[in-house]
Amino acid sequence: MVEVLVLGRSQRVKDWGFEVIEIPDLLDESEVHYWVLNLFANNDIDKLVIEMDEKPELALQIGFHIRLTIEELGNYALIPLLYVSHFSLEWLFEPLKPPLFAHLLSTKGVYFSFFKNIQFLEDEIRNMRPLLPSEYKSDFFDIIHPQIFDGITYLPKKQSLADAWSVYRLDKSANTNVLLNNPLFEKNYTKLYFKYAKIKNFGIGLLVSSLKKVGQIALGKSNTIEAYKKRILFVDDEADKGWEMVFRAIFTTAKAADFVVIKESIKKYEDLSQESKDIIEKQDFDLYLIDFKLSENNAIDDIRTFSGVQIMNKIKAINLGNQVIMLISMDKIGYLKTLLSSGIDGYYLKEMPEYGFSSVHSNQNYHVFKMDAARCLTKGYLKFIFNGITRVKTKLRTLNDAIFLRELRNQINLFWDMLQKSHTQEEFAYSYITLYLVIEMVNNYFVRQTKEEKWYIKDSGLLLEWTNTPPPAVNYVKGKEVVGEASEWQKITGLYLQKWKPDNHVVADFTFLSELYFLIRKRNAFVHKDIKILEQKKNGLYLNRDVYSHEGIVRLFKAIEKIIDFL
Repeated sequence: MVEVLVLGRSQRVKDWGFEVIEIPDLLDESEVHYWVLNLFANNDIDKLVIEMDEKPELALQIGFHIRLTIEELGNYALIPLLYVSHFSLEWLFEPLKPPLFAHLLSTKGVYFSFFKNIQFLEDEIRNMRPLLPSEYKSDFFDIIHPQIFDGITYLPKKQSLADAWSVYRLDKSANTNVLLNNPLFEKNYTKLYFKYAKIKNFGIGLLVSSLKKVGQIALGKSNTIEAYKKRILFVDDEADKGWEMVFRAIFTTAKAADFVVIKESIKKYEDLSQESKDIIEKQDFDLYLIDFKLSENNAIDDIRTFSGVQIMNKIKAINLGNQVIMLISMDKIGYLKTLLSSGIDGYYLKEMPEYGFSSVHSNQNYHVFKMDAARCLTKGYLKFIFNGITRVKTKLRTLNDAIFLRELRNQINLFWDMLQKSHTQEEFAYSYITLYLVIEMVNNYFVRQTKEEKWYIKDSGLLLEWTNTPPPAVNYVKGKEVVGEASEWQKITGLYLQKWKPDNHVVADFTFLSELYFLIRKRNAFVHKDIKILEQKKNGLYLNRDVYSHEGIVRLFKAIEKIIDFL
């Protein structure tokens, strides 16, 4: 162990009798950071003496890097620091207005000595004490303030720092670590402000470890999102500042081309290039990741002016089933409630260092995003259903009965609202029931019971009983008139064979009638809690439990769309 190591530049320090390492010309914070790491990687130091005569600002900056590089240095960050000069502090700091980093000298474990003689210096070194882990917060961290770094021209601007911090937190929470040792982004993480933000947000718990090793912690398994055979569009004017790299690592698409990026700074949707508009308007994606603000100049008083919102509105105008997750910085979180009510399907909060998010909160923030994204990637059926609803509504406009038209449209709109919010089995089942009511509405409109308890099909005579013949010669044979109770399947079958296909049974779709039978049967089983039917299996698979899923709803919707075509 080197008990005492001296850092200096002048010839005088070499006469003190200690081991000396010369401080080189370090041009920026990144160079200081790596020089400090190498210093402790190559020397087991107990106490550090730093000469201030030639470059006092750099000497103090080195001290700050030691104290704030706690994650990599461990207990080395606590060693006592003695600053020595042959000049007074007033003389040293007179050219520096303000004296940057001088605040360090007011913290515990940091000493200053005006050099008198070797004996006096040895006494000073002997009395030095390290900063204790229990003192780090109260006697160092709470005393300093990030404002002490103001005025350093190579420090990042607030916005760029916030961007660097946001993507860093996403990379860490997802444990993708794609920014680790990446030269394009690593320089941000060597800055004092960034180190300060890490400690402020994650607490002083980093000091718990007593290891004195400089090295990396085991990375562990990435917390990614399965996106095989899915297509994702990412729109962000800052995409090239780490966001694209991290999101590509998070979403495990089948190929790189399945993750498409638009990077443009715009004030409104119309400002996008034609190429980007074509991507949005002509290509199909399973998930859209949209940054809330693609320009620094958006007005802040009207959410409709934000470029990300305009892009979201365009995507939803193309198809309401399109799944959009909004990326929004924490200083715009006040808009989140409005965004959620305006149609976004999820969100990710871009963290900002000044908000003090702990690791627990960061991980929870990512967990919410991951759950939203995973759910969105399973909702491709919404696009199919919405396209179908658009076709259905176009067909309904041809109806002559305005009241019947309005009732059907209202029921379909109610179904769509419920389906978008359906996540659980029960929610899907109730969406199924809501859609099924369209069949009952059609039956009630066209099939009415007479005084003789028979059933009359509008403009097509009395409802007849229909029975199907066994395979292979599958057909439906008419029977006598239905009297008394009539099931919904009997009514819709009579409508199909007597009104919609009265003279053309040869080309009638008997498979469609069979499908209707089972669709109505599983609805009845759910409503009447008929477990026997709901648990029925064939070849090990449930026959009727898709009433609890979007698959069953898609099957029912296809049948209803066909019914609407006959109206």
